[in-house]
Amino acid sequence: MAPPLPRIESDQRFIAAGRTGSGKTTLACWFLNRSVQHWVILNPKHTAIYRQLPDSLVYRKFKPRDLISDLSRRKFLNLELSDAEATPEFMDGIIGWLHSTLTHVGLCVDEVYTLHTGTGRAGPGLIGWLTRGRERRQSFLGLVQRPAWVSRFCFTEASALIEMDLLFPEDRDTLYEYTGSQYFLQRVLGHRWLYYDVARDRAELFGPVPTLSTQLRSA
Repeated sequence: MAPPLPRIESDQRFIAAGRTGSGKTTLACWFLNRSVQHWVILNPKHTAIYRQLPDSLVYRKFKPRDLISDLSRRKFLNLELSDAEATPEFMDGIIGWLHSTLTHVGLCVDEVYTLHTGTGRAGPGLIGWLTRGRERRQSFLGLVQRPAWVSRFCFTEASALIEMDLLFPEDRDTLYEYTGSQYFLQRVLGHRWLYYDVARDRAELFGPVPTLSTQLRSA
């Protein structure tokens, strides 16, 4: 029997780690589309696939009042920020504002390392969302290419970790360090993805990466 398909429930935190081209963003959109919550997508790389999500609205500038109104009517708000608004400090401030203002909403960050300073430290906004957001029913989906460069909080607060063809051994070692799961020591090839449920200490291998219009099968 095939394992049940994973879904991000309200207040859960998922981290998806994989190299460029592994399918992280495609998988992220599949997860987002299956969620019942409304989501803010922090997308400083301006990745176009998020615009394909149904009921999605693109923001080029951060407009707090408009965001609150639009998020009540639209399922996805895609923040494609640039210049001064795309700095780690400004984006972390947005997360802090979202955390203190909204309830029962999800935050997707592509890529998580864009919220870290040169010393690899996460800001108070991201840490607050990850550590205190559950009581406000705030979900999280973070994408990262290099787990070794990202704050420990992103992993220790996660409900689930996903590996998608991590090229460098130190990145796989990082996931192994935080989970103790031997599964993370091997590369996951062929556009498959390893899903690790932290609470159950259980890993499932799925593939290929699903799109918005395809059904997922277990690998």
